[in-house]
Amino acid sequence: MRIIKTYESFSVIPKFQIFGSKSSQDYDVMVFVSSIPESKEESKDQCEKYNKLLSEYFAENGLISKELNCNLGVLQNGVVVSVFKGTPDEVNNSMYLTYGNFKQFYPNQIERLISRDYDLKILRCFRIILSFLSRSEYRVKVKLALRSDLKTKIETLKSIDFTSPIETGNKNINKYDFYKALAFQVGQTLAFEDNLELYTKEDIYERYPELEGFLKRDNLNYDYSGLQNLIDRLIQFAESKEYLLDKDEISYAENH
Repeated sequence: MRIIKTYESFSVIPKFQIFGSKSSQDYDVMVFVSSIPESKEESKDQCEKYNKLLSEYFAENGLISKELNCNLGVLQNGVVVSVFKGTPDEVNNSMYLTYGNFKQFYPNQIERLISRDYDLKILRCFRIILSFLSRSEYRVKVKLALRSDLKTKIETLKSIDFTSPIETGNKNINKYDFYKALAFQVGQTLAFEDNLELYTKEDIYERYPELEGFLKRDNLNYDYSGLQNLIDRLIQFAESKEYLLDKDEISYAENH
């Protein structure tokens, strides 16, 4: 692999790695640090700093101009043990499996796949989906559900109609990004039903063609009925995990 600029010439930034879908509208970049700051604000500030610095670096090295979405991660013995955004197991495997999707500046820093915590992913998925709707017409019951267990989140999701367009009421996220993120969560989590790990948009819509329009932000081909059917399947999958129904993401993560 030919590196246009050496790490030493850009020593203001630690080693980093690009990961995710080939067709992503931005670059997901993991910056490897010795520890994650205790303060979320400090972590956000670091990510913003790296977004700016790496954007300039990518431009100098001929990468197509895109927005950057930097994250912070800690490596130990070739695997991710801590991250600012997401969960270590998901980020680790995503980086390992999607390394070849991009021009990289370093060898793959991830040495192996690690076991996924399917239960945590299910809990996170329902929380993330409902979080998108915390300012929508469903906001009252959504906010209550976000403070409650999985069973309550499931019942709340059942009451939401996805067969027609939903307005999130959040000015910070447009409908294309909302539906892309929603489809990604649904497809990625539902794949666990068949013990599959999917880490790119392409893998997800190959498995679930109903989600292709959403993942491509192609609103002329949004399959709302197909999305609803997959959400119904996701709900059934979650309900089969009876031992999880009285759990929430925070308490679960603290005990695992």
